[in-house]
Amino acid sequence: MGAAAAVPEAAAGDARPSEADRVADLANRGGATDPRGKGPQAFLAPASASPKDRHDAACARLALIEDSVKAEDTQRGGDAATDDKVEGQHSVAAQLAGTGTRKAAIDARDPSYVALASKTPVPAVVAFETAVRAYQDAYERTYLVSTDRPVDKKATWKATLERDRLSNKTAKDRLAEWASLPYIKFVIPVGHPTDVYVGIEPLSHIDIAEDNALTAGILKVTTSPLRVSELGNSSGGYRPGPLRNALVLARFIDHGIVQDES
Repeated sequence: MGAAAAVPEAAAGDARPSEADRVADLANRGGATDPRGKGPQAFLAPASASPKDRHDAACARLALIEDSVKAEDTQRGGDAATDDKVEGQHSVAAQLAGTGTRKAAIDARDPSYVALASKTPVPAVVAFETAVRAYQDAYERTYLVSTDRPVDKKATWKATLERDRLSNKTAKDRLAEWASLPYIKFVIPVGHPTDVYVGIEPLSHIDIAEDNALTAGILKVTTSPLRVSELGNSSGGYRPGPLRNALVLARFIDHGIVQDES
């Protein structure tokens, strides 16, 4: 996995790229995408791209979100972690249903395609791009429920020799100590969306977070300087999709461990 590059240019009329643009760009460059997947090779195109390229890029991003939601909500064997009738155990699709963003994105797709044959296609294409970005923003705020065990709501989280979080001063030293291990586990808990919780075996991801997760997986680090060298969405409990990998890469950049450079 390489270092991250600059965020893409915003669509026409936008003052700055959204978090969805940033995450999609990180995933698009391959570093945060599951290598086993066959995801799209284009996401949001810059305003300088042709209307057709912009439309196709928005379609590709929409498809990745849809595929990710379906995969994350697919039950495995006897697992039944999600229950749309129980607060804190909702499926990703159920969480998104209340936002209206999926319908808005799908409804904007056909008008964008039809507009490509007109003399003024850009407004419809921009509307489609904007709707897809809103759908992705909503998707990134959904949580994943672990199939390993329920969240212990009475547990008091504290750092140990086997788990820490990036907001702690001890975290970077802990990651350096773990650099020789086969892998390090990470979780972004719902209750702490700007932080990254990290830990090692024998802890499971739910043991590290004690919470539902925005994303989870495994990574490797190198030292001198401390950087993330590999990242993957391997989590038997949470089963995150590839766009969620990019979420954690963005958080590492925010904490100064992975630099946002080309």
